[in-house]
Amino acid sequence: MNINEDRKLVRVRDIVLIVAILAAAAAVYLGTGIFSGDKPYAVISCGGNTVAEISLDRSGDYSFAETGGMVFTVGNGGIFVSESGCPDKICMRTGSISRAGEAIICVPNRTAVTIKNASDENDLDVVLR
Repeated sequence: MNINEDRKLVRVRDIVLIVAILAAAAAVYLGTGIFSGDKPYAVISCGGNTVAEISLDRSGDYSFAETGGMVFTVGNGGIFVSESGCPDKICMRTGSISRAGEAIICVPNRTAVTIKNASDENDLDVVLR
């Protein structure tokens, strides 16, 4: 009877250990992703000058005089160009972007939309000398 009780205790301990590890992993994942406040935002620039910074949480259509009649639509956590006066409309065919580092470029309008995170401002990728 002692042998069966020992096996049962080992199984219960294993289960408790696995649950504790999974709970810790879930806490780290949620803590670094959702609660860190590091939400992406779109930076719209024209001719090298920043025109606007838009949170990807704010759904709606945005247009600015500097961008040559372009309309930027924010929704579902992403941004895309819904209207443009440029001839080829490549910027419209790029589609929605939502992850840091992605970009939409409209060469005729000299306009760029890039996605950044709040923590990107202090991070360095490369230092050249």
